[in-house]
Amino acid sequence: MKNFIEKLQFRNTPDIDALLGLIQPADNADSINMELKDLEAIVSNGKEVVFLQNSGSNAEAMMKEFFKSFEKEGEIKACAIWFGINPEFPFEDIADVMDIVFENVSEEADVMFGTKTSDKFPLQNVKISILAVFE
Repeated sequence: MKNFIEKLQFRNTPDIDALLGLIQPADNADSINMELKDLEAIVSNGKEVVFLQNSGSNAEAMMKEFFKSFEKEGEIKACAIWFGINPEFPFEDIADVMDIVFENVSEEADVMFGTKTSDKFPLQNVKISILAVFE
């Protein structure tokens, strides 16, 4: 499943405006909605930032693959996760995925998540974007 739509990795804290432009392009209606202050808060937790996106029908498997790809990076100090879903997508599935998140980050990790709903997303598919910050 390692066919990530995007994998961006930054050593040392990236320029926040540049990072925001990458994860929230102005010309994309399906882009992530994140405020600059939230992005600054997440990124300030470490020195290395990794951004991944993928979409498919098995959200749990995608999230497990994300964390498997992070194993060599070390402990996650903070992360922000966004789910692009159809309005009819079962929210319980998002809760199950968030359980996987909390099993894979440090107890002290700063974790944010949000959803964006749109009829453009197929009912059984989910788009997951994750911004992880490492020490």
